[in-house]
Amino acid sequence: DVLCADYVSLRGTQEVSKKAFIGAHNKNYKNTNNSFIDNIIKNNSNHVWNKVFKRELIQDIVFKEGVNFEDIYYMTDIALKEFTYSYLKQPVIKYRERAGSIIQSLDKKHINNYLDAFIYRVDNYKKISEANSGYYYLLYKVYKRYIALLLKIDKNNQPVLLKYTYDKYHDCFSKYYLSAFKKLPFYQKLAIHFKKKKINTITKDIEG
Repeated sequence: DVLCADYVSLRGTQEVSKKAFIGAHNKNYKNTNNSFIDNIIKNNSNHVWNKVFKRELIQDIVFKEGVNFEDIYYMTDIALKEFTYSYLKQPVIKYRERAGSIIQSLDKKHINNYLDAFIYRVDNYKKISEANSGYYYLLYKVYKRYIALLLKIDKNNQPVLLKYTYDKYHDCFSKYYLSAFKKLPFYQKLAIHFKKKKINTITKDIEG
């Protein structure tokens, strides 16, 4: 029903091979207990364009209009269905990463679309299964994305946008942090603890 394939990322004149899947190739898997979305989360492969879908599977799924990062919503919606999937261990497409593209530009729309997409994923993941390690790993990865975004805004010297993002999303992502921290392995706890300390440093004036 779904075929995931590798791709090549073009960064200027550099070509970087990217894996689309973690696991054996040329093997059929069944999407049970969020196994498909778990693989996407672990591999950071949210793209639609390196996958082939059976028409019947996606005929009632549509891209959200007017938002960036629509692939994250789309892949989340697909993951709620029952289907089989497999992995083709060879690149089928070349993707050019371009400076100044929509996904590289930081503004309120970027912030809202990006973080809301992962909140949507967390909310929908729970519809299938909340009491497994994959859910807490998802919270871990989503919290890391939130931290990375704040650090990027700070690096870009955008204090107004930093305050906007912190004020709007910090309570939500702090809850993810607290929920994940109770269940994660020690090394992952350590990783997000140090990232949280970095954020506390750059947002102390906002909190004050």
